[in-house]
Amino acid sequence: AETKAEGIDIAMWIDISSSMANKDVAPSRLEVAKKMAMHFIQKRILHDAFSIIAFAGEPNLVSPTTQDSLYLKQSIQQLTSGIIKEEGTALGDAMGTCINQLRDSQNPKKIGIIISDGNNTAGNLDPSISAKLARMFKVKFYTIAVGKEGNLLDPVDENTLRSIAENTQGKFFRANDAK
Repeated sequence: AETKAEGIDIAMWIDISSSMANKDVAPSRLEVAKKMAMHFIQKRILHDAFSIIAFAGEPNLVSPTTQDSLYLKQSIQQLTSGIIKEEGTALGDAMGTCINQLRDSQNPKKIGIIISDGNNTAGNLDPSISAKLARMFKVKFYTIAVGKEGNLLDPVDENTLRSIAENTQGKFFRANDAK
């Protein structure tokens, strides 16, 4: 039997593009992102339901909405750069997938959590269009930028992530290290 959470429906999406392999935050941006995601789920799983979306040049639904913490943890642990062949970072498309995951939910509380280095370099949907769709479906996006400031090889696009959060009434956070 499926139990319905009294809390929030959360679509969490994790950037697995090649830039996330950067080691400017140890052991890598992707490993820090995965740890953050698992820690957040552990703290919220009693009340909230999660879906996981991995994205690079295109989004890929890794886990449908569930409260099965073991399944979610295994889904996140399996994420590696390269499992999505399409290179790049399709932030707008990933937002669209996230909105599709949440829009039919009966729960009025819906949020998306983006863990990325924020460079929108691929996909068909511009993040600003996706932000307008998010507002229509009452989905707030919380964005977490992973990576050190001043990295010239793989710069972190904080502005895009800030803009997504602001345009959807969410919040922006910065992860400069594993803590």
